[in-house]
Amino acid sequence: MKIFLIAAVVALLLLPGLATAQPAAIWIDTDIHLGRFGRDVDDGLAIIQAVRSDKVAIRGISFVLNINHGYRITEKLLQRCGKTIPIYKGATSSKLLGKETDAIKALAEALRKEQLSILILGSATNIATVLMLYPELQYQIKEIVFCGGRQPGRLLNPAKGRINLPDINFERDPKAFQLILNTQIPLVLAGYEASSTIYVDNQDIHFLQESSDQTDRWLYQQLRQWQKLWKIALGSRKGFIPFDAVTAAWLTDPGYLLYFNDIPVSIEQLPDDWKLHRLIHHRKPFLQASYQYASIRKVTYCYGVQPAYKELMLQSLKGNFQPAIIPVLTVK
Repeated sequence: MKIFLIAAVVALLLLPGLATAQPAAIWIDTDIHLGRFGRDVDDGLAIIQAVRSDKVAIRGISFVLNINHGYRITEKLLQRCGKTIPIYKGATSSKLLGKETDAIKALAEALRKEQLSILILGSATNIATVLMLYPELQYQIKEIVFCGGRQPGRLLNPAKGRINLPDINFERDPKAFQLILNTQIPLVLAGYEASSTIYVDNQDIHFLQESSDQTDRWLYQQLRQWQKLWKIALGSRKGFIPFDAVTAAWLTDPGYLLYFNDIPVSIEQLPDDWKLHRLIHHRKPFLQASYQYASIRKVTYCYGVQPAYKELMLQSLKGNFQPAIIPVLTVK
């Protein structure tokens, strides 16, 4: 009888879908500004979401542009989440494209050990530098997930407010992103359009203010300040869009994202649609995806996220985090 039971258990574990899936190995590259007055908070939300997810195993986090603050604040977030993950400083400017840094060395070493999915939440400078210095390692990159891109004619205009936003992660280093497009690495674009149906307001984050944990209350203040700035500067009465936290969903909870497969992508020079820059820069590069393009380079383009993902994201912010079971809606 004992032998029979052991054999039955082994057989069940070998059945497809019944064995516990191993977390996907990922690397996060970010320009996180959380904790700096008047700067975006969504990189921080994305990192918390990924750190708390049992679907991914983060092999490292690297910083681009805002490296010193990024290093300090990420240490704080990891401590809050009770996690130990290696973190590295990368390029402080797009002018350092092609220059080796601690982040480049660490990512290259990690890729030599195993295939990784890479989540880019800032400009692509660090990742493009790895591809320039170690072109053989491109085959170790399972996919790149980038917070950026748009469909032609799509304005980045939150809550139909007074200002069009730039596609900032792409525009800070379009040359770096072109280097990524020149490879055959699978690429996922999940930027403004994917996240623009989710807004976070004060009611959503009020539980952080009521927490007995000092770090929770600090996090509330950062999110609250960002929400107020969106209302004043952008005219958004709905709250703010958690861009990067939705981008991260492709790796942590992909069932919530709506997307097109194999859509051609191109970098086009077009009139600047950002009013603050229009008087200085009449034209700028646009990263665009459309089935009307003849480009042979194709990507996965995310155009929406299911509303239920918002609750999942908010659950991950709780200090006494317990993974929530949020049903994925069937979209017809």
